[in-house]
Amino acid sequence: MKLKKGLIIFTGLICILPIIAGVILWNKLPAQMATSFDWSGNPTAYQSKWFAVFVIPLMIIALHGLSSFSLLKRDGYGRVRELVYGLIVINCPIISVFSGLGLYSYALGHDLTVNLFAIGAVLVVSLIYGICSILKWQD
Repeated sequence: MKLKKGLIIFTGLICILPIIAGVILWNKLPAQMATSFDWSGNPTAYQSKWFAVFVIPLMIIALHGLSSFSLLKRDGYGRVRELVYGLIVINCPIISVFSGLGLYSYALGHDLTVNLFAIGAVLVVSLIYGICSILKWQD
């Protein structure tokens, strides 16, 4: 499988969506936002709005870029490399979007449990990645 730079760029742009949403919602978001939650959905840490809107998505984008760049520079590894690449390309955008949805919905007082977003993200990633891996390994 040839690693496609266009796909890396496209998925990186998806990672930016929470920043765009945060800028649009900026005036509605509280000054301090919950950024960490326990398994019951109770906040365990608060950060500034600036941190929640910009820094968290930028950390995910950095992980996506560094991981993708390191895979582009390595040769070999065959199917293992393809599976790791697929995991990075799928996980980073989904985690970015779901974390943004969870943080913003909680901050705006919507009756949505943050755990719902976490479970949804894990479910979507597992299903997509699992199906792709099974189809790829059957070649």
